[in-house]
Amino acid sequence: MILDAPGDLGPITIMALTAATDVLVPVPAGAMELDEVPKVKDTIAKVQARLNAELVMSGVLLTQVRTYGGHTSVLAREVGKQLRVDFPGGDLLQSYVRDDMRFREAPAARQPMAVYGLFAVIGD
Repeated sequence: MILDAPGDLGPITIMALTAATDVLVPVPAGAMELDEVPKVKDTIAKVQARLNAELVMSGVLLTQVRTYGGHTSVLAREVGKQLRVDFPGGDLLQSYVRDDMRFREAPAARQPMAVYGLFAVIGD
């Protein structure tokens, strides 16, 4: 079962971590998001110590990675480098989720991402 909790580290996230067996931490490839990583690590450690000793860190997934001609952006590479420092031991997954404008366009077109077409035009 996958529990998708908000990133605000509030009560819903704490309850989801308490009920979970594993946690996958998605981190957007942005400079400001890196400031939140220590808070996430601290929250997971507190849940492990107080509420769910069985909780395991499954990995960190870099998301919203901008690619240009098969190469990742400088920002994404720098964020990845910092995440390797923050999560030593191979927690940062080799896979990443690239940024795609269709993720933003699909809700505006009121269609699920799986259905939204590659060449869809909003307003048709």
